[in-house]
Amino acid sequence: MKSLILLVFLASSFTFAETRTIPITGMTCGGCVANIKKAVCKDLKFSRENCKVKIGELSVTADQIDMAAITAAIQEAGYEIATSSAAAAHDTTHAADGAPDKTKTSTVPAQKK
Repeated sequence: MKSLILLVFLASSFTFAETRTIPITGMTCGGCVANIKKAVCKDLKFSRENCKVKIGELSVTADQIDMAAITAAIQEAGYEIATSSAAAAHDTTHAADGAPDKTKTSTVPAQKK
């Protein structure tokens, strides 16, 4: 009986978070990164571990990702989510273990420098 209770407790404590990587246009410097961190990570209350920003890209991890709220925060900060086919292909969803969800991921050939 005790092991059954423990098993139910452990099963209920696991969540299935997803990570979404979002391409953002208009980001050209560290100041842009700071603006997106404040607008999305801080204002939408993502933890540091669950919200990563680099020039041109935002990655968020959560049980449920509210893309409407994220899009609004990005736009209010003065940026846009990239909509070109090449940039949109970088918008990938990953399982909690970091492996790409092959049903939602596209690949883009590497660009030559």
